Amino acid sequence: MNNISKQLGISIYPEKLEMKEIIEYLDLAKTYSFDLLFINFIDILEQKNSELLEKYKDTINEAKKRGYYITIDVNKSTFDSININYKNPDLLFFKELNIDCLRLDDQFNGIFESHLTYNSYNIKIELNCSTFNEHIRNIISYGANTQNLQALHNFYPQRHSGLDYKLFKKYNDDIKKMGLRMGAFVTITDHESVGPWDVSENLPTLEMHRDLEIGLQVNHFLSNSFVSYIYISTQCANKKDFESIIKHFDFRKHIKVSLEKDVTKEELEIIDYGNHFVRGDIAQNILRSTTTRVLYKDFDIKPRNYNNEIIPAGSLVIPNNNYNKYKGELQIVKHDIPNDGLRNVVGRLDDKMNYILDEITPWTHFKIIPND
Repeated sequence: MNNISKQLGISIYPEKLEMKEIIEYLDLAKTYSFDLLFINFIDILEQKNSELLEKYKDTINEAKKRGYYITIDVNKSTFDSININYKNPDLLFFKELNIDCLRLDDQFNGIFESHLTYNSYNIKIELNCSTFNEHIRNIISYGANTQNLQALHNFYPQRHSGLDYKLFKKYNDDIKKMGLRMGAFVTITDHESVGPWDVSENLPTLEMHRDLEIGLQVNHFLSNSFVSYIYISTQCANKKDFESIIKHFDFRKHIKVSLEKDVTKEELEIIDYGNHFVRGDIAQNILRSTTTRVLYKDFDIKPRNYNNEIIPAGSLVIPNNNYNKYKGELQIVKHDIPNDGLRNVVGRLDDKMNYILDEITPWTHFKIIPND
């Protein structure tokens, strides 16, 4: 398994759980090597609820005992509640709270955020990279200590409100050029879960992830080198969720497919080959992994009937005995092609994975994941 230290985290909203449940969740996540914790701290001080504040402090202390790196989300009201000096800010309150990172959900004037990056407690300052974009450049222009600066995307509870994919990529490209580490959120999709707000129709960063298996969300971020760390936004993930993430924690692209019922053992071995990659001279209509035709050149791949005249985009195919030296290649159909009988259709991408067809570029490494 890949080293996941300081790359995966959970979110906890203490007002929604009993302390016993919080401790159990911290322990469960730790067994899967999760060591980041995100806590929404917005409005907590403003409520002036001493019992709730103590519960937050207890949650932080329990997480610290278990070695978690803790980020809390704050805004201007949070700073106002502790009477921060905006010209000469002191983060003693947060040092005593025992946190590692402050995520700023609001924009200030650039100078203030820059000052925060030089705090004497070495608390990291995290910016909202879903909305701050140009403001981040402004903060850096004021001489910010970029070693103490990072950025974390938003999550979006309302269906259809998640971040647009093209905009996400643009923001990421811009922020990478600034040399900052970035994080994002994935969401639980297979069972009911909750976030900090009343509306919780899953909480992804990207709208395209809202109903995608959680492990595939993680793989999408990693295989595109979009972010350096990832939080589960909703609580509480169960063992199946954690196992999905660990299974798909890979920098190769994972492609989930539904296999045809009559796939042969030879075809299965080709599909399961562990080092598929697309040739550098990428084709217009098919994505070719050619190594298998050499490794398995002696395989008997009998032609199999496929009734349609067209093999549609998203199909997984393997050239059969009739295609001579091309026999045994694994191919993904990118655009519809005629069915000439030379390829056996062995599976089809899940509909939610069609985005992958536009993301496979020359020399992309990938792994085929058959549906359970």
